[in-house]
Amino acid sequence: MVSRMRVSSATADRASTGRRLDVVVIVALALLATATAAIGLGRGFWGDEAMTASAVQRTLPRTVAMLDAADGGIAGYLVLMNGWAHVAGSSEIALRLPSLVAVLVAIVGGGLLGRRLAGPVAGVTATVILAVHSQLVGVYATEARPYALVAAATVIAAHAALSISRGGLGPRPASAFAIAASAAVALHFFAVLSILPLYLWVLLGARRRRQVGSIAVVVVPVVGVAAMMAVLATRTFLQNWLPPVGIRDGFAVMASLCSPLAAFVLIVGLVAISVVRTRAGSITRAITCARTDLVVLVVWAVGPVAILFCYSLIARPALLARYALPSTIAWAVLAGVVMAVAVSTIWPRPEGVGRMDRRLSVAAVSAGVVLVVGVVAVTGGPVSKTKKEDLRAAADWIGESAAARPGSSAVAFAPRWAEPGLRWYLWEGPRSGDRDHRVSLLGAARVEGGPVVTDVPAVGQLAVQADSLWTPSTWPDTEAVVQSRRRWAEATVGLRTVYLVGRTDADPCDAGAAIWEPVADTGCGIVGALRAGWHPRERVTFGDTAVQMWTR
Repeated sequence: MVSRMRVSSATADRASTGRRLDVVVIVALALLATATAAIGLGRGFWGDEAMTASAVQRTLPRTVAMLDAADGGIAGYLVLMNGWAHVAGSSEIALRLPSLVAVLVAIVGGGLLGRRLAGPVAGVTATVILAVHSQLVGVYATEARPYALVAAATVIAAHAALSISRGGLGPRPASAFAIAASAAVALHFFAVLSILPLYLWVLLGARRRRQVGSIAVVVVPVVGVAAMMAVLATRTFLQNWLPPVGIRDGFAVMASLCSPLAAFVLIVGLVAISVVRTRAGSITRAITCARTDLVVLVVWAVGPVAILFCYSLIARPALLARYALPSTIAWAVLAGVVMAVAVSTIWPRPEGVGRMDRRLSVAAVSAGVVLVVGVVAVTGGPVSKTKKEDLRAAADWIGESAAARPGSSAVAFAPRWAEPGLRWYLWEGPRSGDRDHRVSLLGAARVEGGPVVTDVPAVGQLAVQADSLWTPSTWPDTEAVVQSRRRWAEATVGLRTVYLVGRTDADPCDAGAAIWEPVADTGCGIVGALRAGWHPRERVTFGDTAVQMWTR
């Protein structure tokens, strides 16, 4: 079916240089979507975002040094955000704002890409799909992580690659592609999976203009960045917590990237085309892109998830939707192209007559505006996929509870990987100075020969000084400490209250709890010691984060 969709690129280009109403609406819909998403900018960080905050508020040399121990796979993002944080600050809004702007660029870029390929109907359709996408807008528009920026850089690279496919390796498109593709890979190593399909456009343009020998100009920079990022990502692999994957997981990730709306548009469009072909016998003058363009879109949409799935089966689990987030753009543009083909097949127009073009543009614009405005009005937009933990609220509760109780208090983590997020709010972040500094960190490193329970003002600097995301511990022999009543008593002398922070969905002493250990885990031993001689009191949950109070 698809192979017979005959398209004139010149027709699509004439549509893109004609009436500008659809361009205005593409931008307006993107602004509406991001304005709605902006409501979530000020909510508390979840764990990974707090790791970003902890990493980027350090000096640049400290941030770079940390990459050898954690998050090397997003090295470019952390270096970029280090500069941003020293200009705009490290509050929730400041660190999330680049992602919001990036999603705006991704939505507009996706809409314009569809418009370049198949005219205004495709452009507006792609924009609508992206504007209400629960992953792109509902999650990553307001997350202080690199995924939205990767999507924006990838769509810019896609525009440059499309220009190369039509006009060859000119200086401007070649430079734009090399810069955007290298930036995407530097932001997150797995971006290379979304960049690779775009090289089909690059190869096509180089072959048409007999410039294959010059293709190194857009290959060498990207390969160089990818090689460096591969080394960093391999040295700091932190995905051991992912469970083994199955076929159902692969389809689930693919479905979340495609989105129900894109799937619906694809099905309706393909059915409409099939029905018209059956009745009319052939499709004439259908507005769409060349078959090569369709192949690029399909490979871009499906390829990254397929590679991640195969890698997860062969090597180790790494199948997450956010690693292939740019595929949302490919799915949206592909659905837009199919809808444009369906519309132009049902209502064919003579060559050179623009009245039907205007009607189709107005119809597509009106439908898109009604759909996006309706979704925002009824549901408040797609801003409902926030992470299931509230570390700021947990820190507030611990601080207020400790201030109201007599004696000293300390915090312990079980499992240990839960530490960086809450540590940011208790001791590192800009709001930590407002708290009563009575809460210390149990089992942290000694400071100048001080007590095992660390001096509170120094807690926020221990991980920084160790070039780590985790506070170093003086309890490498944790089991010996907690099993010896004398050593445990010495380690907790003066303490009246311990706040044990963990997960609501996991017991730190379960066999699977220690599957991911970026640092030696002290959680299970501390839990055992508390259960043996302390009294459990109030337990409060903050989404997936649970805080259990223990007293003597």
